Amino acid sequence: MNKLIVWLNRPYFINTKLVTNLWIHLGLGTFTSLFLIIFQPYNISLMANNKILYSLGFGGITFIITYTYALLFFVVFKTFANDDNYNVAKNILILFLLLSTISLINFKYQNVFFDIKSLPKRSSFLQFFFKTFSVGVFPIVLYTLYTEMYYRKKRENVALLANIVNKKYEKDSAEKSETEVKGNNKTDVLIFEINKLIYVTSEKNYTSFFLETENGITEKILRTTMTQVENELDSCASIHRCHKSYIINSQYVEKITGNARGYQLHMINLEFSIPVSRNFSKNILAKLSSSY
Repeated sequence: MNKLIVWLNRPYFINTKLVTNLWIHLGLGTFTSLFLIIFQPYNISLMANNKILYSLGFGGITFIITYTYALLFFVVFKTFANDDNYNVAKNILILFLLLSTISLINFKYQNVFFDIKSLPKRSSFLQFFFKTFSVGVFPIVLYTLYTEMYYRKKRENVALLANIVNKKYEKDSAEKSETEVKGNNKTDVLIFEINKLIYVTSEKNYTSFFLETENGITEKILRTTMTQVENELDSCASIHRCHKSYIINSQYVEKITGNARGYQLHMINLEFSIPVSRNFSKNILAKLSSSY
């Protein structure tokens, strides 16, 4: 049971590219139609000369509903499908909701088609529900298991390549000079040494700079944006934007790990890891690898 709970809570990669999803769901709809034409469940055998047309209708329903779900969860409900909190359990929940919706629409479609053809025999909603789940439950679990393992292993391997076993924690002497970042009102200025900066994060209109000092890590807050900070520190070779909410100093990166959702940067003296978002992953990994 504990292993199952751990697996359900594992990060899960979700492809939010709508064009890619369009082709995936077109393929799913086509596969559904072909499967029904060949095996003929849902009273398809009663359709006589309308078997192909009837089966294509189910395939069309599958495509429309699955792609509509993609639009809803990737565009409307962005928080639910956020890269930072999406896991295996959420993906299985969405897929089961998807199957339930497909079952309901398929049932309605059957009734309409049977009314048009004046056919008396038809499946009940519970029969449709059971058939849809019995056919879909194993592919759902197997697909989720496979994709979680595939993307986790892929990112673990990439992270392993990006790490150097004998990487030494050394401060670049060329970046010991002081630098300054100005706030929005131009009068607030934060001055610090680049080799003392661990990471930068933001919340609303304020940006926090976390600096290494003799007394531990100190937080300095400035009213500015991450984009402004990124631009002002652009000339510093060790400073990289890795996430919409994080800028890091590669001198403090102890190691890189990967899971199905993406990559994590483990920083020296920090008890938590910093995420690498999908939009920055290729660039940040290349920069970090070259700096090791």
